[in-house]
Amino acid sequence: MSNFQSALIRASAFEQCDRLASVKAFCDSHLAEKITLKTVADIACLEYTYFSSYFHNTVGVRFGDWLRYQRVLRAQSVIRGSTMPLSKLAKQCGFNNLRTFQRAFRRVTGMTPRQFRREVRLGFAAYNAPLPGFSLPESPADSL
Repeated sequence: MSNFQSALIRASAFEQCDRLASVKAFCDSHLAEKITLKTVADIACLEYTYFSSYFHNTVGVRFGDWLRYQRVLRAQSVIRGSTMPLSKLAKQCGFNNLRTFQRAFRRVTGMTPRQFRREVRLGFAAYNAPLPGFSLPESPADSL
């Protein structure tokens, strides 16, 4: 299990911080849409340049990397439960086009969406692939 997945099992920074909990809830419900740093900074009631460093210092990864990971996790879930064409799935998970989706998916999982779908069909992809280098701090800041 990766550091990122281990950290998610512990109490996460999102649960311990109302600002980040609001951001996560927004992102979860708007994952298919364009989500900007300014939008989530406004939700957290912070100036966007400060939010960027706050998020990185609290969560341990940049917001864009975290958002990409969330979108790939959603894509993995959809791939497991449907035969939807990958181009449509990419849009549904918030990627601008199939190429961007494939690049992000490979960066996160180490395989293409098509390879992942094949492994799911063969029964090999039983878990969400980890994102190397992601970890959450042991005791994140509670609030500002």
